[in-house]
Amino acid sequence: MEHLKEKSWNNEAVTNRKKYLARHYTHVLARNLPSSRYEVVFESDLDPFHSDSPQPDVVVYDRGLNPHAAIEFCRQDDLFEMKITAAAALERYGLDEFFLYDYEQDVWYALPKGQSSFSVNSRSGLFNLDLNSLLNNPG
Repeated sequence: MEHLKEKSWNNEAVTNRKKYLARHYTHVLARNLPSSRYEVVFESDLDPFHSDSPQPDVVVYDRGLNPHAAIEFCRQDDLFEMKITAAAALERYGLDEFFLYDYEQDVWYALPKGQSSFSVNSRSGLFNLDLNSLLNNPG
């Protein structure tokens, strides 16, 4: 399992939209979580000590560099594959939550630890926060 990125990196319009969403969202989420407890990082390794680990668009670590949540922005065409990849990453790296945001359909999918499938949901139980509410936040 390599980088959690879209298959369409040669499509600059898609890439730019995805990159913008991920960068902006990293900034806004970081401002809405307690910095004394969490570090929100753009395109970081799920295992910060092994550069060959997957790199979701947004990773939330605790101060001990343990990953707790990840967010990947994707297109409808990539959703099925991303769900499989994200579920494997959640299990392998011990994440508490993994979110996928289909920016073409404007739909969030959540996979909390202990669940076997994604559900349509933007609410993070870990952060007690509706992730969708941050999308249009100017930061």
